[in-house]
Amino acid sequence: MTMRTRMINRRYRLERRIVLTETTETWLGFDNVLHRAVAVTVPRQELLRNRTFIDEFLNRSRIATSLHHRGIVAAFDSGQDNDTPYLITEYAGGDTLTDIIRMESPFDVDDVAILVEHVANALEYAHLRGFVHGELRADDILVDGQGRTKVLGLGLPSGTLASPNGHGSSHLTFDDDVQALSAIAFEMLTGETPNDFDADSHGDAYQIAPDVPRNASDIVAIGMGAGPARFTSAGAFARSLSGWRAFDPAEYLTFDETLPQPVDDLDAVYSAAVPMSAVPKGSAWTGEASPVIPANAASTPPQQRRIQLALVAACALALLAVAIIWNQSESTGSLSPIPDQLRSLAQLSGF
Repeated sequence: MTMRTRMINRRYRLERRIVLTETTETWLGFDNVLHRAVAVTVPRQELLRNRTFIDEFLNRSRIATSLHHRGIVAAFDSGQDNDTPYLITEYAGGDTLTDIIRMESPFDVDDVAILVEHVANALEYAHLRGFVHGELRADDILVDGQGRTKVLGLGLPSGTLASPNGHGSSHLTFDDDVQALSAIAFEMLTGETPNDFDADSHGDAYQIAPDVPRNASDIVAIGMGAGPARFTSAGAFARSLSGWRAFDPAEYLTFDETLPQPVDDLDAVYSAAVPMSAVPKGSAWTGEASPVIPANAASTPPQQRRIQLALVAACALALLAVAIIWNQSESTGSLSPIPDQLRSLAQLSGF
């Protein structure tokens, strides 16, 4: 896009174009009021007369200014300058994940899991407020020199979204973002996009990159929509990928009707224990779901529990010994037997 005035709203000076997509272009700009670098995103010239797209752009921009998360590129301002809608965001710098994948892929599964977790945190923040990304790609993820990630383009209301060309529409849900994030994980693991492969193969990453562990490959494949199961959230997918070594398909492919819903009270959400289970679309199964990662997976290890139990038993036996000595000093009668509870505790502890 050629900006004749190279100014937006008499405030934001455009310096140079830094990103060009199918629908928008983003410029490095300068805020003449706050004296700071910003990113200025505007629709492409050929879409300025597409009323449906312009309305969607404005709506999404307004929503973006209400989202505040360290993993989401901060939106400062939005509006319309004559016929040109605009969105002003922080200039985060860094490289797009697409460029990093092109230069450095394939990545180790544990490195992929770390990045996926960061992006999933940002997605869940938006999902809990009822918004989806809807078009998440590696181009929408910025990574700085410290490995920190920022997601671009978040803030689309969950529901029906008109396509940019104005022909038809698609119904977007939280699961669309989960599948998109899974596809990005696939691309990082293999260096290839899942669209390059036969749908019947479900894009098994381990078949393309033999160094990818089968468990991790299965998690990514299911995250992309292979089979009837679905993750309940982006976080559930991220935690499963982080725990790929303990991945059990029998536990993973469970059925649960409960899908995450947007809520206003975040404290209530984070204080509740939400099971990380996979969810099939349209399932009528009503039984209790097994979590993707068992809820007690982070509980006290067996060895530590045995040590704790032994300490308790030792204390109990010490108290018993004191009581016996005291009784001996007070009476010449026979010793009282060890109570059954203490005996069983001592036996369990190996005494």
